[in-house]
Amino acid sequence: MKNTKRIFASVLSLLLVITAIWGKSADNTKANAAGYDLSNPVIDSDGVTTWDCIWFGFYRQSSKAVKEAIKWRVLSVDGDDAFLLADQNLDCQFYHTESIEITWEKCFLRAWLNSSFYQNAFSSAEQAAIRTTTVENEANPYYKTGAGKNTSDKVYLLSIAEASDPVYGFHSTFNENSDSRCAKNTDYVKGKGAFSSSVENYTGNGLWWLRSSGSNLYSAANVSDAGYGSADGGKVVIDNRAVRPALHIKLSSSVWSKAGTVNSLGKSVGDGNRPSPIEIKDSPVTPSSPADNNTKLKDSTGAVYTPVNSSASKKEVSYTAPKNKKITSAAIPAAVTIKGVRYQVTSIKANAFKNCKKLKKVTIGKNIKTIGKNAFYGCAKLNSITIKTTKLTSSSVKSNAFAKLHKNATFKVPKKKLSTYKKLLKKKGVTGKKQVIKA
Repeated sequence: MKNTKRIFASVLSLLLVITAIWGKSADNTKANAAGYDLSNPVIDSDGVTTWDCIWFGFYRQSSKAVKEAIKWRVLSVDGDDAFLLADQNLDCQFYHTESIEITWEKCFLRAWLNSSFYQNAFSSAEQAAIRTTTVENEANPYYKTGAGKNTSDKVYLLSIAEASDPVYGFHSTFNENSDSRCAKNTDYVKGKGAFSSSVENYTGNGLWWLRSSGSNLYSAANVSDAGYGSADGGKVVIDNRAVRPALHIKLSSSVWSKAGTVNSLGKSVGDGNRPSPIEIKDSPVTPSSPADNNTKLKDSTGAVYTPVNSSASKKEVSYTAPKNKKITSAAIPAAVTIKGVRYQVTSIKANAFKNCKKLKKVTIGKNIKTIGKNAFYGCAKLNSITIKTTKLTSSSVKSNAFAKLHKNATFKVPKKKLSTYKKLLKKKGVTGKKQVIKA
């Protein structure tokens, strides 16, 4: 009986020690977090979330040649670590530059966030404060679409799971509208062609990418202007989706400051001491000549453009050449932003894709008016051509523009132009009996 009492007393003592240690650890975590005067998100009884916010880094957010302080929502705080999500959408980019099967691990947007954005938005001191995060890439829970390997990132995007996690202040049902997921576009993002809602209650909100794959590996999940989580997602080459970065920082650094709070209804309280804007000293200079054929511009994919009109009211470029001849797919956008200047893409240069032997798929944007001689000549594997523009004429599409393509090439054209484009394309090189032109 004495032995039993001794054993019970020993077990009880051990439990008390463990409880004391755990309690001390929990208290320290709370004390550390409290020491920075930051809290985790709070969801009230009406489902309205309030996030603490901080200022950290600078990025262009308007049409002015300045970088402004970036406001971040604190998704979680744990001791010295803060998990942050941009309060607004900060840029407009492709998820990937080619219409191929792709995951977060190898997509263009991941590379861009951890290079161009990272270098542009943060000083060396701020970069030192950003943690390298092991990002878990899980399959799309609705379609079981693969996600690729886990990655190590400084800057990344939220996943479907994270964008529906109440711990971070989000509505738990992903495929429902929710103010907790809404995000407005900055004026800079709007100027780059991102979709911006005009619907009442959602005016100015954008569609923002998630890192999770969509219904297939040609797409990526996203969040709508109304905060609806789309597991189907959008095609990775869509050019009107916004970028809302996420990252972890060390709170012990001295390169951030409080920025009040914001709630899911869009109400901000307090702004803290907002840092002053920083002038962009190397702001882009628009080419002076409206038809300066000696000027070559490159977009973020490496594609080359030539200015054809650079007036203050109407900036246009011609798609001149892809990054290299080894590409397998290409999307010629309606507009492109290069060094902060937005141009409409209104033509495709002669010989632009000539003899791109591996090219299989092309999308031609809605603003294209002219396609030069031999533009796609000799692209022997090119079997899928989507034409979005309705502005082509027999005189604006030059000879052999579509000659020597794959014998089973299929053209998809605007329905109202089906009859006209059938005649036009056959005059410009579409001669194979098995080549199809359809709406």
